[in-house]
Amino acid sequence: MIRKFVHIAFATFTGLLLFASTSSAQSFDVAGGYAWLHETDLTVPNGWFGAAGVNLNDSFAIFGQLSQHTKTINIAGVDVDTTLRIFGGGPRLTGNQRAGVTYFAQVLLGGATAKASVSNVSSASVSNTNFAIQPAGGVDIKVGGTIGARFQIGETFIRAEGETQKEFTFFIGIVVRGG
Repeated sequence: MIRKFVHIAFATFTGLLLFASTSSAQSFDVAGGYAWLHETDLTVPNGWFGAAGVNLNDSFAIFGQLSQHTKTINIAGVDVDTTLRIFGGGPRLTGNQRAGVTYFAQVLLGGATAKASVSNVSSASVSNTNFAIQPAGGVDIKVGGTIGARFQIGETFIRAEGETQKEFTFFIGIVVRGG
């Protein structure tokens, strides 16, 4: 069910990117950079994110985003490599994209894939994917021309095994605008 939803969401997002006319899409943006994640029991400082968005008018956009967070944890003398990928897309409400500072609020709908494996043992690996939703807000600050800095915070809710796991995320990176 979740895989089907993710496929439909990405197909819709791709279609909108391909067929958005230049008269309706005022601009697009691509961003990437550092991602930091904190949950109740674990802080994962090693992460990255990538995002792309298309503004359909002056205040509404659609976007897609992927982040990955990795950490090696020692459990009873055994190193376990953990990876969490959060992916999806959704709507974004934005301020004036032509201003020096653009505020935005967005909701990512998608999935989260958690993977754990024993270091240097390829057969000892566990992976599962669950539904995720991530409301977030942020600001893009122009630093020159079409280049800017993105600061974004969000709370990720992952529905796994009958309960909801919450994770705080912080992103800082470079954004490039065009269109």
